[in-house]
Amino acid sequence: MNKISLTDFFSRVGYDWRRDEESLTTICYYTKSRVRDGEEEFHLTWGSEQPFAIKAIAEWRNTVGFFEIGTGRGTACYSVALLPSTEKIVTIDIVPHDKKKNEAIGFKPAFVSNADLYELVPFDQKEKIRFLLRKQMKQVVKAEPESFDVCFIDGNHSSKRVIHRDFVACEKLLKPGGLIIWDDYDPEKHKVKAVIEKVLKKDPSWNVLLLETRGGLFETETKGPETDAGMVLMSRRPFFD
Repeated sequence: MNKISLTDFFSRVGYDWRRDEESLTTICYYTKSRVRDGEEEFHLTWGSEQPFAIKAIAEWRNTVGFFEIGTGRGTACYSVALLPSTEKIVTIDIVPHDKKKNEAIGFKPAFVSNADLYELVPFDQKEKIRFLLRKQMKQVVKAEPESFDVCFIDGNHSSKRVIHRDFVACEKLLKPGGLIIWDDYDPEKHKVKAVIEKVLKKDPSWNVLLLETRGGLFETETKGPETDAGMVLMSRRPFFD
């Protein structure tokens, strides 16, 4: 599989991550931090590259419709919502939107639901997002086939059956020539790699590219950039001319 570093990818698609640093730092403050004792001031950490990568991909593909499996705390969706081109965002999760959980906000413990976080995120563009439960996914597939420019698979990582089922749903929802992003591709853990290999064995006409994300921008000197792991991009269209 061909691979590319995050900074090289940004260069190829003409994305300047510094332009989004302030807004995505705000989103990460609410939705992508872990508890860190002794750290008073929030900053972007190793792994915070994800929303920059997702937004760069969505911008590169002039994304109007964005579909996600695995909401988490909504980081990717809030980031993509900032794009003027994006009109529709649907995100699916097994956890109800109003269920409170032990999380972190700016490195500090917080007992919050995704509904609470939605109220805290200070961007009006968040109104583009529809938060749904996994049991509603069949309805989305039936009602909105070939409606999304980008589909992001970031749900279950341990069951090959579930991961493949998520791919099948995304394949049905994807516009012709659209792009699927698989998160957490890692040869050493998770089942994502095995499912991608199965898909490509059955249909080798997919174009695939491994985007090495974590450590590409933040805490590079202390943890180093990851290699041979990250996000896999998949499309019927060639990635670059």
